[in-house]
Amino acid sequence: MTEVGRIVKFTALEGEGDALASGLLDVAAGMAGVDGCSLYLISRSAGDADVVWVLERWESQQHVEDALARPAAREQIPQILGYLKPDGFERFELEPLGGFSAESR
Repeated sequence: MTEVGRIVKFTALEGEGDALASGLLDVAAGMAGVDGCSLYLISRSAGDADVVWVLERWESQQHVEDALARPAAREQIPQILGYLKPDGFERFELEPLGGFSAESR
């Protein structure tokens, strides 16, 4: 299976960046025990409080699809989308090649 990496940029409606970040941190907390997810990192843009980034690393595309099918995900996705500008979602698909995380040291 091919590992999956993603960088996702979320741009909130003006002034909704804190609510967006909080919602995504809730999503991340739920991902801690999800099979196949080795990275789900939430970060805020240093120059714009309404821009939040998510870095993901998955064992396979099937693991991504399984995670999105969970009841919690189906509940959280519409909430997160409600904070976004109309064009406020960009996803960049990556193929991880290697490296390390703090947990792997």
